[in-house]
Amino acid sequence: LENIEDIVHAAEIGEVLEPDQLRLVKHFLQATVEVEDLIRKIPLSSAPALSDLLAPFQSVAHLLSTFKHCFNDEFEVRDNASPELRRIREDLRRNESDTMQFLRKVLTGLGATSTEDYYPTVRNDRFAVAMPRVAQKQVKGLVVDVSGGGNIMVIEPEGVLESNTQRIELLRKEQFEVHKVLLDFARQVARDAELLRMNFV
Repeated sequence: LENIEDIVHAAEIGEVLEPDQLRLVKHFLQATVEVEDLIRKIPLSSAPALSDLLAPFQSVAHLLSTFKHCFNDEFEVRDNASPELRRIREDLRRNESDTMQFLRKVLTGLGATSTEDYYPTVRNDRFAVAMPRVAQKQVKGLVVDVSGGGNIMVIEPEGVLESNTQRIELLRKEQFEVHKVLLDFARQVARDAELLRMNFV
């Protein structure tokens, strides 16, 4: 099994684990569980040398279960990692759906026929619409960006100011909750540090 001492130590001193570190932890835990399965299948009484080698071996199945509950295959925090995170992300999806529906109505009201010049977009995590400069005065709102050599204006319509403010607050809460999940997992690794070290070879 790969030695993940540096990662375990990072968890012990209170660091949050990065995606590359989570990947190594997952591989270590999976390999450990595979060895556990092997131990159950092999009659170690007939292989004393192997029995001595595996004697200190400790189960980490509970930690792998926690890992799979918290992280997906891309080592991102899952929606269901915590009830609060699930609620926040549901609110974010609802906010995005409602805001995008409003922006599409804005563009339809402008008679927009070209998706190259008229389209919903995001600037600084806030939803907006992009449109040619000549159409700018048809929409009340804040100019948040200019592109296309000054020919395309990005405007945050007045009608989405409140929902965008709500979105920023939800994103802040999401970031906090994701950090909390990462920190909680690192603390669990730290609690199981000695158990994990017994499985290093």
